[in-house]
Order: sequence, then C-alpha cells, then structure tokens
Amino acid sequence: ASVDTNCKFDKIFKKYFSSITDKTMITASNIIKNSWKIALAKPESSEKIAKEILKAEKARYENKGQISPECNNVVCGHAIDSFDKFYDEIKDKKPVVSFIKRQLNNNRKPVAKKAKKFLSKHKIGLY
Repeated sequence: ASVDTNCKFDKIFKKYFSSITDKTMITASNIIKNSWKIALAKPESSEKIAKEILKAEKARYENKGQISPECNNVVCGHAIDSFDKFYDEIKDKKPVVSFIKRQLNNNRKPVAKKAKKFLSKHKIGLY
C-alpha cells in the first residue's frame, strides 16, 4: 500500500509544485508560503521541495500581461520565509544558501532584509 501512496504523492507533488513556475505570482506565492508544512510533515521530501522552491527565482511572473521582476522579488521573499521554517530538514543546503545570499542584493528592501536575517539566524557567513 505504501508504494501506491508514494505514487499518488508523487503525482500530486508534481502537479502542485509545477504552479511555482506558472506566470501567476499569487499561486506561486501561496504554494511557496505553505511548502514548509509539507516539508515538516514529510521530511523525506524536503530536498525535493527545496529544489521546487528554488525554481521561483527564474520564473517569469506576469502582472497585467507584462513580465514583472517585482513579482519575482515578492515570491523570493516568500521563499526565504518558507526555507527558514524547514532549513534544518534540508540536507544539501548549498543551493538554498546561494539563493539566500543572492537575495541580499534584491532591490526590494524587505526581501534583502529577510535574507540578511536568515543568514544571521542560521549562523551563515555573508561570504
């Protein structure tokens, strides 16, 4: 029965997380904001979840039919919040830390601030 359950989970997982790279920021934000709950409930999936969240940085979100870098900034802020809640579950932290460090240069001030706070809280050097 567990193989069947895992298969169902994988199907749902793919469908659910594929929306992160959709053009709609709101959907991506909601998925990312709640991802940590899945990661804590299914720690064995935290690695996969982290990889999916990281895709948001390169996604092309639209606002009124135009590609909006500001939407990306907002989503990256939600990603930092989510990573913060399940960071300890992530084994390969390098890609996440690299992402967070890139956000230090985010032109949306609250996002850059979140990145700095995250690095400080998790005792990660800035360089």
